[in-house]
Amino acid sequence: MKNQDQKPEKTIRKAARALLREGQSRQAAYEALRKEYPPREVARVLDYLPSAAARQKYGPYNNLLLAILMLNLGFILWQGWDQWSFSLYSFALIQLLMINAVARRQTRYYTWVSVLSGVNLLTLGALVMNSSQTLNGLFWAMAALNLVLLIMPLWVGPKLTPPVQEVKETYTSKSGRSKKRPAFHFPD
Repeated sequence: MKNQDQKPEKTIRKAARALLREGQSRQAAYEALRKEYPPREVARVLDYLPSAAARQKYGPYNNLLLAILMLNLGFILWQGWDQWSFSLYSFALIQLLMINAVARRQTRYYTWVSVLSGVNLLTLGALVMNSSQTLNGLFWAMAALNLVLLIMPLWVGPKLTPPVQEVKETYTSKSGRSKKRPAFHFPD
């Protein structure tokens, strides 16, 4: 009764996470779940869930990315501790959202981590142009961290969850005719 009340995507995600936690590959989880749910929906959910092997292999890089995001948030809070404004609140909120996405390994948002880090870099560049003060080391550290955050998620995300490949597989229908249907292959 409870599973019927939930959205199918949420039910698929729960089942997929359970299978992946058991150590199954994404392909094995897909094969098991496509018998119960629409294959395209299963593939869409599994496309953003890392396998246990990928989490073990690339987990340290994901943790490094998370640590850099937290350090960047610390710099933002330290820099603006005495002069809170809307822009500092928004930077801190953006950092918290990015930290949440990376901590939960939501690789579909890793591109946004890069985009928002690019926006941070542009904002820091605008501060350089409009500031008559000399820039301290904290500013350059923030710029370096945001440069790393611009590149690293674009590398870590596809390593954790390589993109699914859709192919057409041939099968024989009940009437005896040869037909094609979509099939999905997950590189792990």
